Amino acid sequence: MESSRLADWTSVAIGLAIACSILVLPAAARAELGPMTGVTRVATGPNHACALSWGGAVRCWGRNDFGALGNGYGSWIGLPDDGIAVRRGATRIAAGLDASCAVVEGSLQCWGSNYDGLLGDGQASAYRTTATLVPDLATGVADVVAGPRMACALLDDGAVKCWGRNSYGELGDGSTTDRTLPTAVVGLGSGVTAITATGMHACVLTAIGQVKCWGANFAGQLGDGTTENRPTPVLVQDLGDVAIDIVAGTVHSCALLLAGKVKCWGDGSQGQIGNGSRSSSPTPIQGPQFASAPLRLQVGGSTTCAIGSDDSLRCWGGNDLGQQGTGGVNDVLTPRRIPGFEAGARHAAPGIWSTCAARTDGTVSCWGANWHGQLGDRSRSAFVTATAVAGPMTTAIRLSTGDRHACALGNTGGLKCWGANTWGEVGDGSTTLRTAPVDVAGMTSGVVDVSAGFSRTCAIKNGAAYCWGRTGSTIERLAAPVPGLETGTMALAVGGSHACALRVGGGVQCWGENNSGQLGDGTMAASDLPVDASGLASGVIAIGAGNTHACALKSNGTVWCWGTNAFNVLGDGTTDPYSAIPRLVSGISSATAMSIGPWHACVIVDGGALKCWGLNSNGQLGDGTSEPRLAPVTPLLGFSTAVSVSAGGFHTCVVLSNGAAYCWGTNFFGELGEGTGAPQVLVPGLVNATSVHAGHSFTCALGAGEPARCFGLDQYGTLGDGGRNFLAPADVIADEIIFVDTFE
Repeated sequence: MESSRLADWTSVAIGLAIACSILVLPAAARAELGPMTGVTRVATGPNHACALSWGGAVRCWGRNDFGALGNGYGSWIGLPDDGIAVRRGATRIAAGLDASCAVVEGSLQCWGSNYDGLLGDGQASAYRTTATLVPDLATGVADVVAGPRMACALLDDGAVKCWGRNSYGELGDGSTTDRTLPTAVVGLGSGVTAITATGMHACVLTAIGQVKCWGANFAGQLGDGTTENRPTPVLVQDLGDVAIDIVAGTVHSCALLLAGKVKCWGDGSQGQIGNGSRSSSPTPIQGPQFASAPLRLQVGGSTTCAIGSDDSLRCWGGNDLGQQGTGGVNDVLTPRRIPGFEAGARHAAPGIWSTCAARTDGTVSCWGANWHGQLGDRSRSAFVTATAVAGPMTTAIRLSTGDRHACALGNTGGLKCWGANTWGEVGDGSTTLRTAPVDVAGMTSGVVDVSAGFSRTCAIKNGAAYCWGRTGSTIERLAAPVPGLETGTMALAVGGSHACALRVGGGVQCWGENNSGQLGDGTMAASDLPVDASGLASGVIAIGAGNTHACALKSNGTVWCWGTNAFNVLGDGTTDPYSAIPRLVSGISSATAMSIGPWHACVIVDGGALKCWGLNSNGQLGDGTSEPRLAPVTPLLGFSTAVSVSAGGFHTCVVLSNGAAYCWGTNFFGELGEGTGAPQVLVPGLVNATSVHAGHSFTCALGAGEPARCFGLDQYGTLGDGGRNFLAPADVIADEIIFVDTFE
């Protein structure tokens, strides 16, 4: 039969292409992956996959040459992107050949390859790297499905529209003419309750339990007793009962009947009928038998899956690439439980070459081919058993950004850092650059505060201060206690080569280099032990450190700074080169929060207004000039509801009480987060921000109920996203990932 020859040739070609890429990693290596969480549905195309998360965010991974990931870029990504395609509001997703679609608040949006008109926007060329509205489907869309080069939408009124390639009549409009705009399927004006399409044919379930199919039929996959292609829907014959669910693979289809039986039709050469044989049929035949009736079916390529009443996942059919997840590559002729999904399965998405499934706890695993990173584990190594999809860091409650590294404090008191590690500043005992978070040795619990500096990091654990990295000529790759700060430490601030601690009672002590008076003790002598900052024995509620200076915020709303005064960073209205004792910042008497950058600073005053001073070479003070300021000035935007502010290398960011985040200053590396590298202010995607943290050439942010996100320069792994570079906010992934790439 023609279908058998097609399947054979496909298997041979793909098998030869990835013969050297199939690698089963030991469980210990896979266990280091941090799982993606919060997922409700998954979709798999031949070369990429997408996940729909709680709240309606869409995250995709895999091949991206034609923009199928929807993130504005064009290179493969072996772990989920940060949901730039759709941030919220999506209810359904579909993945075709290098293209994706999502139903978003009743509208349909698509992105990726458009050479067959798959995006439905009236064109049949080029591609879209970000979500684009399908013009004729701006409202009233209930669901979307996609084959390799076509797509269909189910409307709220039960009608169906399709578009894209139509070589076999798969658009159901009575022709074989390609369509670049959605076209109504003939004879389905209403009454459709479900739709399916993953190959070159489509099927629908009607309100009275009938199944109708159209398109390619060379293997009998339309179920009408023939092998003739049908450009309009035909009724599937001899189901024998009311259908309650339907699925369509590449060259076969299956229906779940009211009595709990499964019947399948079309090509069965790889066992996709599920009855223990390799038989094929142009009409429905009895499929697999289940001890308990399955609740729903899923299918893709030559793989069929069922989720049972016990939430177990069973699959059968083609397995030449390990897409059955059984640990081998032999076809599976009867349903077999998927290891890791014996219970808790929520949704499965078998694809042509790989399979992904979501659990009831929101985690996702994938298995099968992986040469484009479609398994989401950041490798391009195939796995024949379920492999966790890497996910974002969702437990961070506090962030700190240094010059070239960053750290996140988790809600259970554990500390993770990532980025440059030349001096051991990441704290894992190595000097290996980390592109994703790793645990700080000895700091997996009990940590309450962290401060990342230039080449050093400090943290508070059980009231004691610990530091690691470079301090003058001393290098500590593991956290070491700071003498004299074993108890009573409330907060820390790490500068270029010095650090300060806020003590119980409001006193300030500093240690490290002191060539500019940055220790604040009235001398220029360096000290390895903490010394008291002059005049700040009590009353201080917050501290900050710049490159070679430091500042303190007192409970009376005044701000005091000491150290170098290069670029007027002391804010006292003078041009004195330095001060070895704290000086009062001019005109500040009601500050409630502050942020001290390397060469400029900002404070929140009067319940939400903002004032900044110091270096202004890139407009980081926001006053419309590039002139340094001796004393605080008010940004032109006139913020009055600021709740968090952060002064970075040459940019500044603020979070307002409504959760919006704004940044200004240099944007050479995309550190303003607006997606193009051009100067802008409002940061897209940070609509629920609670705090923002500006590093030298990158920025990180936290949001209510959202993962930590970073954007900007990723040269040293500072974005914590596994080594990608993003001009717009990208999720910090959960853990360092073992990277194995056996496919070139």
